[in-house]
Amino acid sequence: MHYHREPNGDRRVFIYFVDFHRTRARFNVVSFLEFGGKPKFEVDTVDYRIISAENLRETAAEAGFKHLKVYGDRKFARFDDNKSEHVILVGKK
Repeated sequence: MHYHREPNGDRRVFIYFVDFHRTRARFNVVSFLEFGGKPKFEVDTVDYRIISAENLRETAAEAGFKHLKVYGDRKFARFDDNKSEHVILVGKK
């Protein structure tokens, strides 16, 4: 959640939440806004397809990338499919 008040008194509250499904993640943002004393709210949703590191590697290879290496974080730690929270793919085209 994020709260922000403008110098003129306008207010914004953003609530973020994610729904994880088998093949996708849905990112939702609920915005409560008050401009000039008039409240309103909005909901914005974006779906992202979840792919495995191996699928990412295959897709990059099909796109012409070579010398592909997969890491588990930005410090180039070894990628572990069961433990790594991030997938960093490095290659050359």
